[in-house]
Amino acid sequence: MYEALKDFLPPRLVSWGEHTALIRSCQELDALSLPPTGIYALPAPEADLSPFVGRCRIVAQTKEQLSALQQGTAAGQPYSAGLLLRIGDDDGAVGFPVGALGDLRDFLRSLPQVSVAGCLVCASLHETYGEALGRFFTASYQAVKTMSAVLPCAMPFLGLCGALAALEENRRLSPSTLSQALTPLETVAMQNDTAFYARFLLF
Repeated sequence: MYEALKDFLPPRLVSWGEHTALIRSCQELDALSLPPTGIYALPAPEADLSPFVGRCRIVAQTKEQLSALQQGTAAGQPYSAGLLLRIGDDDGAVGFPVGALGDLRDFLRSLPQVSVAGCLVCASLHETYGEALGRFFTASYQAVKTMSAVLPCAMPFLGLCGALAALEENRRLSPSTLSQALTPLETVAMQNDTAFYARFLLF
């Protein structure tokens, strides 16, 4: 679906699809043959997390999921989970809003077996082109910087959810503005290289 983007993305980002996958269900997980470090899982808030543990990187989007990981690992080894950060003010959307990170920091203190490592960032990107899409990329990086300052966490990966679909839509429907989105994206990738050294992912 996104092969045409490879002609437009900066060379540093062309490997976005190599040896990585974003999944949301056990069925998708069962169909993959990638190593656990290449699979990023966003299970539904109500899903049982136990089938995912040890087979992929779980990215939590609710406090309840973090609590479930604590309960599932209390008798075993500590577990490192990624977080899904949300850009925007939609109260019904998934993920942790950046403004709630202080409260989340306090909550994580009650989960001694769970640590935070890495994050994905999401937002509603339908019909978001050019400068507006570029602002999402910039805001995502700022959100990750805030997360790293507020929470005790590691940052082995940093991913932008919906970025590929938004870029492809931009390429098809507003090609003259695509560069206005790509320039901030490349800037964010370069900033990551000098600040977090995280695996930079586009999904």
